Amino acid sequence: MPLTLAVSTLLISACSNTSAVKKGATNSSSVITKRPATKAPAASSSTDYSTAYLDADSLDELADLLEATDMTMVEGNKLAIQQYGDLWSRLRAGYRMNGGQPTYNQRIEGQKSWFTSRQDYLNRLTARASRYIYHTVREAERRNIPTELALLPVIESSYDPSGTSSAAAAGLWQFIPSTGRIYGLNQSSTYDGRRDVIESTRAAYDFLTALHNQFGSWELALAAYNAGPGRVQKAIDANRAQGLPTDYWSLRLPTETMNYVPRFLAVAEIVAKPEQYGVYLPAIANRQHFRSVPVNYGVSLAEVAQMTGVSYDELERLNTALTSGRVDSSGPQRLLFLMM
Repeated sequence: MPLTLAVSTLLISACSNTSAVKKGATNSSSVITKRPATKAPAASSSTDYSTAYLDADSLDELADLLEATDMTMVEGNKLAIQQYGDLWSRLRAGYRMNGGQPTYNQRIEGQKSWFTSRQDYLNRLTARASRYIYHTVREAERRNIPTELALLPVIESSYDPSGTSSAAAAGLWQFIPSTGRIYGLNQSSTYDGRRDVIESTRAAYDFLTALHNQFGSWELALAAYNAGPGRVQKAIDANRAQGLPTDYWSLRLPTETMNYVPRFLAVAEIVAKPEQYGVYLPAIANRQHFRSVPVNYGVSLAEVAQMTGVSYDELERLNTALTSGRVDSSGPQRLLFLMM
């Protein structure tokens, strides 16, 4: 990748003289506020999570988050797709969740129509997710967990790392501050690890894996990710006391959680067989779409954009964790760059 290597060389050589740059005017990422779509609760708490009813209105707000309309990220990459293949196919190959639900599940079917009736949403979602989803899929494969989990940011944030809920959940995976800290996501006035694509994905998979180990199924793990493990355990205990089944589909949970897991599984089924639902998923090249470049603390995105000619907006989309637009000691000593 000659362009990427050239950018890296420029950065590494130039950044050695920038660590003493004063923290003056900054370029902060705009905050997209939406109704809370998640929670990310602490493992020991049954109440430390945000809630939202995932009704038609909240789904419409999810769609409104997508500002990306530039399809060149996917449609302009036909040669790369021919060379590397389609990432959607790789994602499908790692599907491992069947959940034991019936072949036809009314709760899942009821969630599909919103997505299958919005091709424009799927186009814009693909354009945005194309920057990040290779990483979330590859990390799921590395951990040997279902690759469907890489689709969770679809219903959490529409794959927007800058998204923030009114309950202060943030990033692709919508961590609230306390749970983010529990899972090692540093947060300061200049850096928010919940918006860091690499760090938040690690934390989300750590959290989901811990919940899976606790409850024994991915459906219950997802329910606990939404409602809190204490709430799910309470529902299990109530069913067990009555001699009732304790799988996800048999539990009485908050309305938003009753919708949350079926909505996730609906998205996974649509991605598995889009033609069956009359929709189209634009191909995404099955290769890394961003590269991590080491830099010194003190470097600003504005300086990097000016020095390299890389679009400031694109730098910001990949480095939304830098809330001051500058690398500092609160976060990793690196920047992410789009690979051309």
